[in-house]
Amino acid sequence: MRVERAVQQVKGKQIVTTPKTAAGRGVIAIPEVIVPELRSHLSEFAELGPDGRAFIGPKGATPTRTNFHIVWRQAAAAAGVPELYSHDLRHTGATLAATTGASLRE
Repeated sequence: MRVERAVQQVKGKQIVTTPKTAAGRGVIAIPEVIVPELRSHLSEFAELGPDGRAFIGPKGATPTRTNFHIVWRQAAAAAGVPELYSHDLRHTGATLAATTGASLRE
């Protein structure tokens, strides 16, 4: 997957721009095992086309931080893990990667 653009919230408005740093741009390797789920998400929930946004709200807008957190809390509660925070997934991913011998940078 290529990361070339980012949405930033500045003074309450969303701006599509390049990621803040060079480290935020580039190619990300995706494990083959999740490719079917990613394709399913893109076909059902994302905008069409190569320039379409991967995450859009129910009315077609880009989710804001506030809206995302509300939806996240509802989804986590529905899944039976109400104390799960989205950032927890980053820690879990890093831990799983470390168990395979990956470095911190990887």
